[in-house]
Amino acid sequence: MQESPNPLVPTGWEAGVMIISILIVVLAIVAWILLLVRKPLTPAYRLVLALAVLMFPVLGPLAAILISLRAPRPGRDVLQGRQD
Repeated sequence: MQESPNPLVPTGWEAGVMIISILIVVLAIVAWILLLVRKPLTPAYRLVLALAVLMFPVLGPLAAILISLRAPRPGRDVLQGRQD
């Protein structure tokens, strides 16, 4: 007689889907934190990026993270070391 698999133990593809889901949630949380912390972004720009995070689960957070990190910080010259 063949044993049936335990229904409480996740299969391989279920574990993979869980890992991918956790990564997407972590990516969104990091994007939200960066949107709240980074000051150089205007409120309208933050709103657009926040909507992108909500509407596009993978590309939205990636875009928000990249744009937040590439925004110039106040008090620093864009061209480092250049004095006029």
